[in-house]
Amino acid sequence: MNSSTKAKWYNHPWYKKTAYEVRSFGDWGFHKEFPFSAVDIPIESCLPYLTEENLIVVQFEDIAWKGKHLYPHQSFDNCPCCFGARKDPELYPGIISDISNPYNDKYRMIDGKHRIAKMISMGLTESQFYFIPFSVLKRHFISV
Repeated sequence: MNSSTKAKWYNHPWYKKTAYEVRSFGDWGFHKEFPFSAVDIPIESCLPYLTEENLIVVQFEDIAWKGKHLYPHQSFDNCPCCFGARKDPELYPGIISDISNPYNDKYRMIDGKHRIAKMISMGLTESQFYFIPFSVLKRHFISV
């Protein structure tokens, strides 16, 4: 994927989470890493790390992603965050990190929950993901 495609794909407008989305997905705060702060990570800060050397193959069962416990009943047309607007995403590699998560899985999805749902629906059990260690991402978090 060239840098122009990456920028177009990852540079979507930043948005605040709705109360409905929080009720549906649960608390995905970064409480272990930032115990006294409400933080988030602008997706644009991941762009420099979307390189070939950061691609790894990961089993889906090792990735925590928003909506994992809702799949397939609240996926695609019933998705709580987009109500089906992103039910057929292009299959670019998602972004994962070694950050704490509600499932205590090895990785936490930073970007790509619609893509992983699509891949699971296609019968896949693993795929390539961009892995960015938390030690690298930590400086990019912002207060919200």
